[in-house]
Amino acid sequence: MTWNTTGPQSPQGPIGLTGATGPAGPQGPAGQAGAGSTGLNPLQVALHRWYDANQVVDINACGNPQGLAFDGENIWVGCTGNEVQKIRVSDGVNLGAYPAGDGPIALVFDGFRI
Repeated sequence: MTWNTTGPQSPQGPIGLTGATGPAGPQGPAGQAGAGSTGLNPLQVALHRWYDANQVVDINACGNPQGLAFDGENIWVGCTGNEVQKIRVSDGVNLGAYPAGDGPIALVFDGFRI
């Protein structure tokens, strides 16, 4: 005698009970600061030319600064000695002096260049 091991599928049974909720997963990374928040957004800082002064940094630039610009990371100082100095805001380190013609008195950052 031969037995047939396949046959029609039986109807599906009822849904079982729901189990207990598992533990919460790890928290994801923080998103970008939005309008009205207290967080700093580097792009907003660069575009609005402001810096949250939550720290004190001594900045050593030329003796008679004539103009300033902020690019989001550095302050650029126009000096009467025909140069522009680049100063890192985070620690006040003078990163160098660059020739800038006859006494630069106004500086601006356009999002790419001083």
